[in-house]
Amino acid sequence: MLPMSPGASGPRRRGHGLLVALALSALAGGRAPAGAEPGPPSLQESQPGASAPGARRLAVGAHVYQNDVAGRGMNPMTTPPVDTQPSGSTFVLFAGSGISGETAFEAVADSVGNAYAEVGVPQRYANGEGELRAFVCERCRGGKGHTFSLRKAESLSNWETVLFAVEVLGGPSLEAFAQAEATSSPLSAGPVTTRKSGDLLLACALAASYGTPDVYAASAGFTVLDEQKNGMNSLGGADAWALAGAPGPYAAALTSSLASSGAVFLVALSP
Repeated sequence: MLPMSPGASGPRRRGHGLLVALALSALAGGRAPAGAEPGPPSLQESQPGASAPGARRLAVGAHVYQNDVAGRGMNPMTTPPVDTQPSGSTFVLFAGSGISGETAFEAVADSVGNAYAEVGVPQRYANGEGELRAFVCERCRGGKGHTFSLRKAESLSNWETVLFAVEVLGGPSLEAFAQAEATSSPLSAGPVTTRKSGDLLLACALAASYGTPDVYAASAGFTVLDEQKNGMNSLGGADAWALAGAPGPYAAALTSSLASSGAVFLVALSP
């Protein structure tokens, strides 16, 4: 990717049930100082953790990613195969694409014919030279050798792209989401609000990094699933997950070792 011009920024968007503004440091959990208002609930310390009695327990199943280097990409770009549950899992895809006058992105699909609904709108970053999209398929088909793919516009078929795919066990539904162009480190989309203990949170960030290795770290309580460390001629990024310890607002942040801006999605999934 080409360098991002200083000061570029974009809108923050929220899904239903989201708070408008809360301090990221407070959302990470912990005790409030004496005399202060009580802080938000903490993430579950032990993953996958316990849910309310009788509730479906959510956890991450298979996860995989694939990236294409600029000038040497394939169309469609397809992930390595993974074994997923035959049915009932929810799949979340985070698709990143380079932009050259038009976006390289055309569609996402998988090898078992699931249909994916887009979450929010494409989130551009790096002065409009890259974008991140999120998709979900709730309680869908799976199986052995499951692959996920990103189809590109024919004119940009060898352009840089990246795709993160996550299986969520327990068949949850999308509850809330946040998205933003982050212009400072750590990269965050802001908070979402969960309704139940054990709701699952997934975050993905693509950083405007122009080197390698671009290493990612997640905020407290979140675990990095996959990271794409080549930000030189690819789209560097990572995804991470956590479980909500109680109903309330939560935020996630991913720190890039090379960049202080990028695009971020945070989604909350509930049984």
